[in-house]
Amino acid sequence: MARILIVEDEPDVRTLSKNLLEILGHTVDDVGSGERAMIMVRAQHYDVVLSDIGLPGMDGWAVAQNVKQVSPQTKVGLVSGWEIPPQPERLRAQGVDFLVPKPFGLDEIEEALARYFP
Repeated sequence: MARILIVEDEPDVRTLSKNLLEILGHTVDDVGSGERAMIMVRAQHYDVVLSDIGLPGMDGWAVAQNVKQVSPQTKVGLVSGWEIPPQPERLRAQGVDFLVPKPFGLDEIEEALARYFP
C-alpha cells in the first residue's frame, strides 16, 4: 500500500477522500493548501501526492511541479471537476502522472492508483 498526501481546500471533500483511501488500505495525511503540502513533502516521504487543481494560492499545477523538484520519484495525481484533455506528455512535463475526475468514488481512485500500486 502507498503513503499518500491529499491536498484539498474543502474540508468535507478532504475528509471523504482520506476515508476512501484509508478503506483501500493506504496511509493518508491531508492538508488544506499547496504551501502546507510542500512543507509536508519536504519533511517526509510520500509515494503519492493527490492534489485538487483549484486551490487558492499555490494551485495543483504548481504543487505538482514543486513536488517533482523536491521528490522526483513521488507520483502526482491531480483531481478536478474541470475537463482536462488527457495529454500524457504534456501532463508529465508539468509534473503530473495521472488525473482523477471529481467527484470520484472508491472504484475511480482505486483504478488510478492500481497502475502504481497493484
